[in-house]
Amino acid sequence: MLAFKTFLASIVGVVLAAGIVYGLAELTVLYPDYWFTVVFLSWLVLVLIAYRGSRQFKLSDGDEGMVIYQDYYDLFKCLSVVGVPVILYIIGAQFGQVEAAQVASAIFASGMFLHICYESAKINRLLELPVVYLVKFSTSFLWFIAIFQTLNPSGNNAAARRKSRAIAALVLFFLTPIINMFVLDDNGKELIKNKFRGRRFQGARQIRNAMNS
Repeated sequence: MLAFKTFLASIVGVVLAAGIVYGLAELTVLYPDYWFTVVFLSWLVLVLIAYRGSRQFKLSDGDEGMVIYQDYYDLFKCLSVVGVPVILYIIGAQFGQVEAAQVASAIFASGMFLHICYESAKINRLLELPVVYLVKFSTSFLWFIAIFQTLNPSGNNAAARRKSRAIAALVLFFLTPIINMFVLDDNGKELIKNKFRGRRFQGARQIRNAMNS
């Protein structure tokens, strides 16, 4: 059953997170030549705060700290906010129903986004929600893009595609342990094992090839 106070807290958390993003955007306008450095350092600070909070939650047995991902099902929900709209758009384009696919994608993404925020608000304090939202959605979004680029790299030629795949593999190499560190419970982890069982990750070789090309 929907708890109004929890729902209200989730909305306030989203507004506060949006305010942080807006402030960061204004900062990049002031320093346009260093926009990437500003964004990366700001994201790194959020990740460090989230790491400290998630570690504190585990050490205090839930009395203090924060939860980024409750379990791997929570992670998959975050991935679906981007992944499902992409799939719907591809299907819609194949059947000439792009507008319908866009409407369905918007409805799904909005509903899943609110659901994720609501579930996070159940177990996190209000002032912690902006960090929780920004970290969980940014890491899952980057992870999805890296996986997509690894499987279907962008580029006008073979060399460009190899470089894109190598960069994506490098992002996965560093980001995957961070995401695993933020997952509180192992529920759903068997889905990853079943999905990638029997496959070899060759990201290191791809990185070396791109650096030598």
